Amino acid sequence: MLSIRFIGIVSYVDPRAGQDTFYKRALLSRSRADSTTPHIGYVEIEAADLAFADFTPEPSYVRGSTEYIKFVLDGDEVIIDSVDPSLPFFEADNFQELVPSASKVAPNLNVALNPECFDPKGDLISGYYDMPAGILVAGEREEFATRFDPPGDWPRQRNAYWTQLLVRTKPDSAPTITLRSLRTNVVRKIQLKMRTVVITIGNQPPSEIAGTPHPNLPRREHFGLHFRLTAVDAQMTVPIPSEVLTAVNGCIPVRYP
Repeated sequence: MLSIRFIGIVSYVDPRAGQDTFYKRALLSRSRADSTTPHIGYVEIEAADLAFADFTPEPSYVRGSTEYIKFVLDGDEVIIDSVDPSLPFFEADNFQELVPSASKVAPNLNVALNPECFDPKGDLISGYYDMPAGILVAGEREEFATRFDPPGDWPRQRNAYWTQLLVRTKPDSAPTITLRSLRTNVVRKIQLKMRTVVITIGNQPPSEIAGTPHPNLPRREHFGLHFRLTAVDAQMTVPIPSEVLTAVNGCIPVRYP
């Protein structure tokens, strides 16, 4: 089994009936140009898992005791070519229970999704991944409970900090990641080794990716990036986590509706 982990500001959307072929889409919202804490969409692997890439990745870095490499997304579709589509898609109960619902977090706002969520062009998003199969589950929970301000219909609780899709790879096939530019259709290839067990797709500030978060980052405001994908007016007040006791409470996933 291969674990595809999603972390940071990742928004999940369901397919439109009769129009989309994916089971679930993970969207990475772009930061505004004037953001003081811009988020980066990226794919991350352990450095030891890289067989080769047809382009030069960014320099590796160490988080904890493990060396990692990240590939920055700038309006790219992420495709993992070796996923076996024969494994049915299943959404675990804890995904529904621990990943906040946008319509419950903001019941009084119009959270209808922008058309680009279904026809990505790279303007609102830095990247996306379509789930073709697998088991989608919630991952580690926040250390402390979060409530939203202004309050909505989502309960005060410890939400999921990250999620993961467990997929089966094709027999005797090492994972291959394809990054397809939404603007130019140019593809980049990343070939991994057979022993690879985790691929991370994330949307976080650089310091969070490196594991050295700055103590003064306004993490509560990070949550507002989810609403960039909706019909909510930029000037409207959107809910944000009002109890932020750790570095991760603002950068949690959301599902639509």
